Amino acid sequence: MFIHKKRHRSGAYSIEVLRKDRCSRKNVTVKIIGTSSNAQELLALERKAREFIDSQLGQPIPMDYHYPFEDDFERFLSGISNTQIQVIGPELYMDVFTTR
Repeated sequence: MFIHKKRHRSGAYSIEVLRKDRCSRKNVTVKIIGTSSNAQELLALERKAREFIDSQLGQPIPMDYHYPFEDDFERFLSGISNTQIQVIGPELYMDVFTTR
């Protein structure tokens, strides 16, 4: 879900909460929070929209971004120097087109 600020011909803006439909890939209006032309009221409406989205989605799931293999991988990379690396991708790619 996301917040959309829609401008009307009158110059006022409406704050809407939208979601992307998975099948049609179109934006679907979930809720219209309100309409105003005052900047302070628009900020308050955006805050209400954010609170609505948070209440619909619930509490975010805490993520642990430390992977067990990360330390081993960093230790492996620290032991490699540039002289030990050999680039073979372009040569293999060019050989495919030159052998035809």
